[in-house]
Amino acid sequence: DTYIDELLRRAAELNEHIHITTIDPVLHPDQVTNYTAYGQNSFVVSSEQREKVVGYSDIYKTQYYYEGQEISAEEYNQYVAYYQYGMIQSAPTTEQSFAGETLLASALAYVTTDKIPVIYTLSGHNEISMDQNLAGYLADDNVDVKTLQLATEDKVPDDANAVMILVPQSDLSETECERLDAYIKSGGHVIIYTYYQYDVGENLEQLLNSYGMQTVQGLVMETDSTMYNQNYAYLYPSVM
Repeated sequence: DTYIDELLRRAAELNEHIHITTIDPVLHPDQVTNYTAYGQNSFVVSSEQREKVVGYSDIYKTQYYYEGQEISAEEYNQYVAYYQYGMIQSAPTTEQSFAGETLLASALAYVTTDKIPVIYTLSGHNEISMDQNLAGYLADDNVDVKTLQLATEDKVPDDANAVMILVPQSDLSETECERLDAYIKSGGHVIIYTYYQYDVGENLEQLLNSYGMQTVQGLVMETDSTMYNQNYAYLYPSVM
């Protein structure tokens, strides 16, 4: 790919510590045995510490829109079908962007840093899955996301930079809250997401209360249609 080739060439020109090697896995299969993964038009960033594969499908990102609003790939396919059958007047559109620079910088940071930050997501309480956008942001920042079963651990692991609790649908035990409390008091960070359809639970609520927080019923709504995106409950600091 011309754009990827130019990106790598310029990076090597800017930094004498970056060296480019092109390998043809068909002609030299023995030279790729040390790499965990590779693919056409992808590149592998490696150092003595670790390596990271940047895939071609990640380098070119496609965003989907309908009437100016971003939608998912699944919604895009639905709108295409609606348009083809005359059910809607305007067709959905796509926009492709080149993310090579961001991914290369992220990969270089990943293979050269001494310590990879770790975030644990709590499990065991029917928590929801992490949003794909959030997971993508963490991956770009080289954050290692692990799962934590705090009920079976003596404490939050020492390598944790933060613990993330993603909408637990059942309450945490008193022991789990005590372990979280000890982690916070030792300087740890806990990020808690809640959802209006589920109660937080008595034990987790008490933990929040001990740090001056409490949950309340209801949603915050924006009545100005120019200040939210798609839904009046999707609030942003600023929508231009």
